[in-house]
Amino acid sequence: MTRMPWPIASLFLAAACRSEPREAPSLHLSETPQGLRLPALSGDHMVLQRSERARLHGWSTPGSRVEVTTTWSTRAWTCQADERGTWRLELDAREPGGPHRIQVRCGDERIEIDDVLIGDVWLCSGQSNMEMSIRDEAPGYYGVEDEAAVLATAARPALRLFDVTNAVSPHELSDCEGAWRVCDAQSVAAFSAVGYFFGVAVQQATRLPIGLVGSNWGGTRIEAWTSEAGLAGVEAERGNLAFVRDERERPELNAQKANARLERWWSELERLDPPAGRIADASWLELELPALFSGPFDGFDGVIWLQRDLVLPAGLSGSDLALELGAIDDMDTVWFDGERIAGTERAGYWNEPRRYQIPARLAGAGEHRLLVRVLDTGGAVGVKGEPDALCIRARDGIGGPRVSLAGSWRAARGIELQRLERFPSVQDFGEWHPTALYNAMIAPLTGTTFRGVLWYQGESNRSNAAQYADLMRGLVRDWRARFALPELAFYWVQIAPFLYDDLIGEAARVREAQTDAADLPLTGVAITLDVGDPEDIHPKRKQPVGERLARIALAQLHGGAVEESGPRFARAEREGAGLRVHFEHARGLRASAADGPFELAGADRVFHRAQARVDGETLLVECAQVPEPVAVRYAWCDACPGTLFNSDGLPAGPFRHPRWE
Repeated sequence: MTRMPWPIASLFLAAACRSEPREAPSLHLSETPQGLRLPALSGDHMVLQRSERARLHGWSTPGSRVEVTTTWSTRAWTCQADERGTWRLELDAREPGGPHRIQVRCGDERIEIDDVLIGDVWLCSGQSNMEMSIRDEAPGYYGVEDEAAVLATAARPALRLFDVTNAVSPHELSDCEGAWRVCDAQSVAAFSAVGYFFGVAVQQATRLPIGLVGSNWGGTRIEAWTSEAGLAGVEAERGNLAFVRDERERPELNAQKANARLERWWSELERLDPPAGRIADASWLELELPALFSGPFDGFDGVIWLQRDLVLPAGLSGSDLALELGAIDDMDTVWFDGERIAGTERAGYWNEPRRYQIPARLAGAGEHRLLVRVLDTGGAVGVKGEPDALCIRARDGIGGPRVSLAGSWRAARGIELQRLERFPSVQDFGEWHPTALYNAMIAPLTGTTFRGVLWYQGESNRSNAAQYADLMRGLVRDWRARFALPELAFYWVQIAPFLYDDLIGEAARVREAQTDAADLPLTGVAITLDVGDPEDIHPKRKQPVGERLARIALAQLHGGAVEESGPRFARAEREGAGLRVHFEHARGLRASAADGPFELAGADRVFHRAQARVDGETLLVECAQVPEPVAVRYAWCDACPGTLFNSDGLPAGPFRHPRWE
């Protein structure tokens, strides 16, 4: 994209025709613009969504007149910047193809956008399985299956890529960081693999130029991708939204509240388990430090008291001293001769070496007592580092004696964590807060026209799986409203099988919620029960995922005679000692294993493993242990593999009937 003074004579025939765009979301600028500027998404190599009203927007001096001309039309479009300097218009860009050039003029300023294609633009969003790249690239998902072969055929000049740089914000931003790139082995290596495989499949079927905009962040929740208006009715987020508003309007207030919560919590801990009078006696055990704690301390969550008696030599007396204790998992407070001198009393520093100061007034030669309160909130507990890292030395570190603190300490268990209130959250504003990612990574895109959205997220919402269907519907409605595109297509991926460490059993509920939310128009779900890896939350088989999303788009948007779904549960009815299950999209129904993840239950609601036999486009499910079945379910677990397919090789998703809570 080049910027240059505009010549007196226009290069194009311009009609004095002012466009009247539909109302679109306003774009926030922190400062009033004084010159012509375009958002990052409007740049060289871009794909413009084919439409009679393809949007273009930017900024210029408030009240200034902006004119846009293109190489695909003899027409000129004009508009005027508003009082904030924002301008927007809509171009007639119905015919796919290119390359084209767009020129934007405001007074003596001109910006040219070169190598523009007209086609379909898709937004690829969600968490790590959408972010996962083709090649082993940072943040590191180890690449996809057949990585070398995929990259060898990645030169696709009509496929363009734009990756939004990860960012968070408590208020809606007007722009993002990123740049359009022509797809080749280098540019696509770190791009969303699911998005790329989708784009290739759609392009091969339609011969359209395709633009893919990646806006994704691993480990994030759906609430972070939803706008404040979209979460207004979500009761569970009321407190979090108040935090975000304070972060936006009065950030110092959040810091004050966090500090107050911490002070109250630690004060209550000292009331319940006071340090005063804590002196090692015969009941205390010996621990060798540095080390992770074992024996009676292994698996203990709560307070562990450590005591070490020591002698300071005359060479260290009378000056401030450095106390080094290695990394303490999780938090700690330190007393020297009964006086509190330091502590790390915030979460998140479990791997940081402790370096504190002993004031000179306490550092007299002779005997002293060091008392350390270790607070463990889960997982391993201990003092880590090399033995030399545990010591008392001169503060300036130059010469002088050192007192080693490695070796034998006395230790005793204090109060258990379960007797305390939950440790207060004082996390800085970040990617887990509601609206944080919408504000920084989606709001800047809302002035642009898209054909649809690809979404792959849900792993991080297993803790509120029961609400996920409503959150998913809310996201779809929210983005359609924010983009002012009521017919924005929205297709998502059902989370794949994985053996989660916590095994809370909610993955199946998330998958069910993802299916339920597809009752909205122009939505669809790609099932992944057969392409997951129970040992890897980032399975390498991403090509089938992208291609299944493409099937939905081709069937719904392009009138293709293509099956978009695997078998979908329709109903179940009693037949003899079994249940007959009926499906939609079940042409050529087949089961890859007779003893797949089917279960039956009777009136006692206890499920037992069952056998399923294919009969036409139905299944007869039976179990000797359940002679009078009333309920059936399939793949109802965190990591069940899919075994039920139609003739197009598309898997059935998990289902249960009836839905017992």
